[in-house]
Amino acid sequence: MKRKQTKNYKSCPAYQSSPNAKQFSKAITLLETLLDQHRKLLVCRINLTATGLDGHEDIAALIRKIKKYYGTDFYGFIWTCEYKQPIGKHYHIVIFLNGSKFKDDVSRMERYVRYWTLKTGMYAYVSIFDPLKGSIKTTGLLARDDTKAFDEITFGLSYLCKTSQKPDSTERNFNMTQIKSLIDKEDYRQSA
Repeated sequence: MKRKQTKNYKSCPAYQSSPNAKQFSKAITLLETLLDQHRKLLVCRINLTATGLDGHEDIAALIRKIKKYYGTDFYGFIWTCEYKQPIGKHYHIVIFLNGSKFKDDVSRMERYVRYWTLKTGMYAYVSIFDPLKGSIKTTGLLARDDTKAFDEITFGLSYLCKTSQKPDSTERNFNMTQIKSLIDKEDYRQSA
């Protein structure tokens, strides 16, 4: 199932008009690495407003809270920070959980949306798939051999890797679980 070049993946129109191929390639590598290690992933996405919050400490704290709650069933994350009027500063976060144990991405993330709203007083929501809108299912269960779902998930990940709406600053606006932390150092050296 592995494909080595980002151009082989379907991407959303927002990414196509302003791509960051390096980020997209890293996101795909993370997804492939997680699928090599786990038979099923539950891919969850939440969106958070963050106007007025400096830095990314609150996002880091939220991810630590999710990681602590799920323990070894938490497999990784990707987040991006964007700025767009009238929303202002906001985040898109994708969380990867144990898909053999958990099946519902919406109920899994609703508690963290409530936590964010109570903690910051700001709006947040879980990305929900609506087949009536004709959208692509970019979250949910992903089995290792399901190429259709894999393509849909990478389509969704491409949105996080666009360069438009990124704040112009020296501050980081994209972060993810480091591949090296997921792989044994010996295996990491061989695969590099």
